[in-house]
Amino acid sequence: MFKQYCKKEGIQLFFALNETKANYAERYIQTLKKRLYRYFTHFQKYTYIDILQDVVQSINETPNRSLNGRTPASVNKENEEEVRLDAYLARRKESKKTVTKKRKRYDFKIGDQVRITHLKRTFQREYDQTYTEEVFVIRNRMMSQDGVPIYKLKDMMDESIQGSFYVSELQKVHKDEDTVWRIEKILKRRTVRGKREALVRWLGWPKKFDSWVPQKDIKDV
Repeated sequence: MFKQYCKKEGIQLFFALNETKANYAERYIQTLKKRLYRYFTHFQKYTYIDILQDVVQSINETPNRSLNGRTPASVNKENEEEVRLDAYLARRKESKKTVTKKRKRYDFKIGDQVRITHLKRTFQREYDQTYTEEVFVIRNRMMSQDGVPIYKLKDMMDESIQGSFYVSELQKVHKDEDTVWRIEKILKRRTVRGKREALVRWLGWPKKFDSWVPQKDIKDV
């Protein structure tokens, strides 16, 4: 009935189908969840009540781009009008120069190590890890017809990964022999020439990367 009424009155009806409803509140919640995730990852525990206020205080004391570099905690009754003008009513000077559209540059080099963003699921929590544990290597790069850089990847066994990736889907990392890798589980143990070894499955890596490592190199964190 309501649709018919709108049609009769010449009213164009729109439905908001995007996930974000209260964008300011949800943006803050997203920031809070991401900081909590970093805490979860670092300490390997998911109890946060005892540190929640510290995290909130840290966010409130962090300079915010939308506040023109101010911290949320610095906004008060005395400067709220100035902050509002900066955020919503500041005029941008029109440039008299002709802006030439430049071709975008590559963010990654061939051989760079990267992680891939997980596909966003409807109910994925913001503190869920957003990038793969597995590390890949840039094997090729090219420009799309629109002048946007795209990248081809391979895994650490030099096997090509299907598909192409935009810069927003990749995160550069640096891993070397000193990197500490997380273990999902120990599959079995053995003794070779008097030295104990463990067959481990690396957290977030395919089974083909299961490998034997010296037992003495396995540490609890």
